[in-house]
Amino acid sequence: MLVRWVATVRREMNIRSAICGLDRPSATVRATVSSVGVRLAQPVPGAGACRGRGWRMRLRLPASWLRPRPTPGTGEPGVDAACGMGLFEFLALHPEHAINFDAAMSERTAGFAPSLAAGYDFSQFRTLADIGGGRGTLLAAVLRAHRQLHGVLLETSAVAAGAAAVLHAAGLADRWQVVVGDFFESVPDGADAYLMANVLHDWDDARAVRILASCRRAMAPDGRVLIVERLIPDDPAEAIPTLLSDFNMLVLTGGRERTNAEYGELLAAADLRAGAIVPVAFPYGVIEGFAS
Repeated sequence: MLVRWVATVRREMNIRSAICGLDRPSATVRATVSSVGVRLAQPVPGAGACRGRGWRMRLRLPASWLRPRPTPGTGEPGVDAACGMGLFEFLALHPEHAINFDAAMSERTAGFAPSLAAGYDFSQFRTLADIGGGRGTLLAAVLRAHRQLHGVLLETSAVAAGAAAVLHAAGLADRWQVVVGDFFESVPDGADAYLMANVLHDWDDARAVRILASCRRAMAPDGRVLIVERLIPDDPAEAIPTLLSDFNMLVLTGGRERTNAEYGELLAAADLRAGAIVPVAFPYGVIEGFAS
């Protein structure tokens, strides 16, 4: 647990350093607002609705929802400490909060979905499985752009009905299917590609490998996984959105954002081989994984 606590402090220091322009502690510290801090103070077109929806969802929860660090000695996320259960368990029991959470996630996905549909080559696939695909916002965008594709979306029973409604409204005829299931146990068999967008960052390494291993067992010999997550650039000024998300994931779910090398390690642990990394809308990228 000490390792987890040290990692938490390091995340917080990385964020503060990037915003304030501090390279390392010293006896005399003069803090200035860096270019990153200036950027954070500026309005972001199209971000207001999603941010507003997300904060409204959080403000309806107990005040200790935003407890900034894991509980000392246990390493549990702030949500677990505040609510006595994990985020997704809480949402399953409180549909009034789940509605706002799902809407916020869909709005966030809508921000990068067009760039993914246009920027990654889906022409080689016939069947695409969207694992943990939420309301279907991303799958609908990809299916609209690639008419040869048939999509299968895997979700929990609480979310699946909303996904079916979105895909039906998108006018995709019979090119989609929604399956209720648990990606830790199994995923639909035989897809050409398994898409996971903003899924692995919700989980620690062991559970992320379990999800990837489910895909590995289900995929065809020439299949692949497509991990869509925030990338961590080498430039600190460009890394700040992902660093902030990294800290947020720690508080909310105990998950984390990862470097490209760390995603490679997850893939290897699931008997998958890392392929190309294709940047899409900043800061997102597609990380390919193939059967070893």
